[in-house]
Amino acid sequence: MKKAIATLTIFLVLVVVPVAIAQIKPSESQQVEKFKQVFPLIQQKKIDSFKDLDWCKTFEYQKGQFTNNNIERCTYDFDKKQKFGRFDPQAQIDFDQVTRSLSFPKVETLEVKFKRGTTPRGSLEAIASARLHVFAGDVNPVCKVIWSCDVKTYVYQPGYKKLPADLGGELWHEKIDQDWYIEWQDWN
Repeated sequence: MKKAIATLTIFLVLVVVPVAIAQIKPSESQQVEKFKQVFPLIQQKKIDSFKDLDWCKTFEYQKGQFTNNNIERCTYDFDKKQKFGRFDPQAQIDFDQVTRSLSFPKVETLEVKFKRGTTPRGSLEAIASARLHVFAGDVNPVCKVIWSCDVKTYVYQPGYKKLPADLGGELWHEKIDQDWYIEWQDWN
């Protein structure tokens, strides 16, 4: 009896739950539309990067560079380590607003590059590219249990002509539309 219950539990966790969640999670195109809705907020606050991990939160935007942790643990970019300060109240409010906007699937890291130009009305800043790394446990709940899933990053690269080259089972790409693709990375 115990073996049957254990087998049934494993079946539910590995098969039924992911299939049920797959039925309710948005398609890739729907997810891209959701991300596009956050772009005005990203542009308004001029967000360069955002990291929302359990052990490290960082935020680089128009008001400065902030962290909730020792920056030595949060970033590998040695040039930036000295520039990060602790979240002040306004930075925390702004960070929380972005966190709520990027909640499902949870975006763990965001990197944005802006292009700047001028128009008759003044200067213009538009998002030139963006990388949104999502939490694997929101994409596939089994990842929360086995901690061995592929890393999924949505990439916004307007008008890209060709997907980047794949790297033999370690890194591969999947087209969504003319401006978006997914970068998958083997993580084990």
